[in-house]
Amino acid sequence: MKDLFISPKEMGKVDRDAIEVVGIPSIVLMENAKSAIVQWIIENLQEDNFYVFAGPGNNGGDALAVGRELLIQGKNVRIFLLGKPDKGSSDYKINLEILKNLKADLTLIDEQYDFNNLSYELANKGVIIDGIFGTGLEREVKGNFAKTIGIINSSNNFVLSIDIPSGLSGDTGKEMGICINAAMTLTLQLPKKCFMDYSGRYKVVKIGISEISIERALNQ
Repeated sequence: MKDLFISPKEMGKVDRDAIEVVGIPSIVLMENAKSAIVQWIIENLQEDNFYVFAGPGNNGGDALAVGRELLIQGKNVRIFLLGKPDKGSSDYKINLEILKNLKADLTLIDEQYDFNNLSYELANKGVIIDGIFGTGLEREVKGNFAKTIGIINSSNNFVLSIDIPSGLSGDTGKEMGICINAAMTLTLQLPKKCFMDYSGRYKVVKIGISEISIERALNQ
């Protein structure tokens, strides 16, 4: 399955098979993703400062888990929350609660947020972890999400996207209004269709889903 590029809908089927048929809890898959991403970071990036951007979905949950592990390893981690955390996915909420218990540095980017602060913050050297949107994005990026992505793209920091650069369509590879300009994307388990003609760097990292689950889900 080395050359298999799949759609977000197909990846959803693979995830469901692993969770509902095989019986792997979704939070375990998220932990596996976290471990693979952090391992790549430690092996490839000599940096102590990290800026984590998390939307309220499971992509954001992955980012929060990565931020938590980096924090535990003694890194300087600033975490920015976009959207409505109280509406987040269950695994996102679990990771957010852990971070609160760890007294992590959390900032909510809402309608009252002063984006001058973000520009000032990102003027400092560090690695940006992008977990704003996953592959399920179907509408144009607007509002605070678009402003945040614009400021990230204007910074001179290395940007690492989780699974897909936020704002990129997982099916077509087109920008949904605005898209993260990632220096590297670590895509989970299988490459998505958007990477077929993608000019940026990406790498597939495994999260513990078996070939059996993949074949069964894609042959349904």
